[in-house]
Amino acid sequence: MEHPRSGESEQFRELYIVGAPEIVLDICDRYEGDKAHKELTTAKREVVKSHIEALAKRSLRVVGCAYKKVSLTHDRFEDAMATGMVYVGSVGMKDPVRKDVPQAVREARSAGI
Repeated sequence: MEHPRSGESEQFRELYIVGAPEIVLDICDRYEGDKAHKELTTAKREVVKSHIEALAKRSLRVVGCAYKKVSLTHDRFEDAMATGMVYVGSVGMKDPVRKDVPQAVREARSAGI
């Protein structure tokens, strides 16, 4: 996404990433606070990890979300996403078992798998 900002001469893009929360968390150094970005300290990482584990224990599929603003002149967005992202949060989604899974598990067990 390209966003011109008033008062800024440069345009930038916002890069978003959604994925395995532990991976997303590893590439973040800040998190979205109430009114500003805050440092993602070791203690805050542990709080986030506890939240992720609590969602997972409720049998929810958990994803982490982060973003970063980069200049339009930046030519390697993969490199930009490697570090310095801002952790937005974790999302827990219900992902119910498909109808055929219980039968497939029974068949696998009876086959000794």
